[in-house]
Amino acid sequence: MAKHVADDATAAGCLTTVGALDTASGGLPEADVVLIVASSYNGQPTDDARDFLAWLNNPDTTLPHPPLYAVLGVGDHNWTDTYQAVPRHIDERLAALGAQPLLPRAEADTSGDLTGVVEQFSTALSAALNQRFGDPDAAPPDQNTAQPLYTVRRVQGPLTAAIDARFEVVAMTVLENNELVSVDNLLGQAKRHLRIALPEGISYQTGDHLTILADNPPELVAAVLERFEIDPDLRLSINPRRSSGRLIALDREVSARELLTHFVELRKPTTASQLRTLAEANPCPPERRRIEELAANSESALLSPLECLLEFPGCQLTAEQVLELLDPMTPRHYSIASSSRLFPDSAAIVVSVLDAPARSGHGLYRGVASNHLAAIRPGQQIRARIDPARQAFRAGANPAKNVILVSAGTGVAPFCGFLGDRYAAKHAGEPYAPALCFFGVRHPDVDYIFRDQFEAAEADRIVRMRPVFSRAPKDGVIRYVQDLITASADEVWQLLGDPANDTHVYVCGDGAHMAPAVRNAFLDIYRARTGAGENQAQGWLADLVTSDHYVEDVWAQ
Repeated sequence: MAKHVADDATAAGCLTTVGALDTASGGLPEADVVLIVASSYNGQPTDDARDFLAWLNNPDTTLPHPPLYAVLGVGDHNWTDTYQAVPRHIDERLAALGAQPLLPRAEADTSGDLTGVVEQFSTALSAALNQRFGDPDAAPPDQNTAQPLYTVRRVQGPLTAAIDARFEVVAMTVLENNELVSVDNLLGQAKRHLRIALPEGISYQTGDHLTILADNPPELVAAVLERFEIDPDLRLSINPRRSSGRLIALDREVSARELLTHFVELRKPTTASQLRTLAEANPCPPERRRIEELAANSESALLSPLECLLEFPGCQLTAEQVLELLDPMTPRHYSIASSSRLFPDSAAIVVSVLDAPARSGHGLYRGVASNHLAAIRPGQQIRARIDPARQAFRAGANPAKNVILVSAGTGVAPFCGFLGDRYAAKHAGEPYAPALCFFGVRHPDVDYIFRDQFEAAEADRIVRMRPVFSRAPKDGVIRYVQDLITASADEVWQLLGDPANDTHVYVCGDGAHMAPAVRNAFLDIYRARTGAGENQAQGWLADLVTSDHYVEDVWAQ
């Protein structure tokens, strides 16, 4: 994101450099303007910003030449308590040190109108730079007629070469694709286990992520082409007319089918800024009013841009405008479900296949990446990259560390790797500590994935499994992991209550419901065992988070 903003500034005539925040941990660079793009993880700085925040927070820190600055914060509003915490603190601290804001801090929400906010920020930044540093008397660029008449550009590589390069993905071969939970089960989504061979020179550490760039399902592409009466084989030459972070990465002519398959999002819900664009393009008062109502309440905007065009046929848009409404295809992230000690040359993932009635009421919603992966056969290739997890999360794989693991559903994936590293350590004669693992699923006979492996690991004394089943509750009341944590207070406090154990808690899965409930379960145990009040309990948990003794790797459903 920082690179996209820097590219826009470069195109406007600025000299720009881009670096991790930690490169400025001893002082801000000498520049006319310093732009900071930052996010947080559980309210803490990302791994490449920790040293910078430590320097910024040091009482002795000064800014001898306070610069102009701007802050673009990135977060997810589903995490209310820590949303934009680090960007907000950076903004406030820089101002306190005498730096002058070039424009107000922007808050980009990954579960909201992320693209719209970033584009608005980039536009405002450009305007502010022009106002302060632009030359109103500058002459237009010299049109040198001595330049060659033609530019020849070689087009090499596969059809998706440009978008693959943008997201740094490479071809990887699928070795296995096995069903874990059948597609016809009555309790939830089908689940699959894939093992992917890593190309030479690519490695991972236990706890990392596999990021995958998928294709839209063929039946969805066919349906769009049919509904909008587009010839699938129509050849299209798409050329950008201005710089934007939303540009589709294309380096060659494509067919309509190829464009819709590989390069654009077809089912992503419409953002508020996209809805406003549709409203402006609709001369029908009732339809325009309805679109404006959706834009004012973006939480209810469940239709994709293409579905909006079908729902509101009065919209009058050119082909170019319709294409601009479609976001470029973006990668999806999966926790790696294997141990790098046991499987250094391949990575496994667990995929929950999303295929359910669309919340918009328009047919079925089929998850792009999950259905793409479910259909891949062994021997075929996907386009992917390895993304490192935070060091704080990777540390959970350390076999000698006392850990409490909490997950539900496919959230157990990284813990398969954690236990694999413990298995490797035990059989290599190295020190290891058995993990305590709380794992929530719906039913022991339906979706208790990896049951045989977990029971074998428990027999091998590398883990104490504590499964819980929401559709087959123990004693009729223990349905979820938070319930079982509370019921297992003695076992939990034996590990967590004694600082000498140096116990770490790792939580993986649903961040909107499970993670907050799990935090409350640990807080309840602390209050019950210590007699502490609410403020003291919250301080205890905050200290665990700050010291990386309580680490979440969660997502919003």
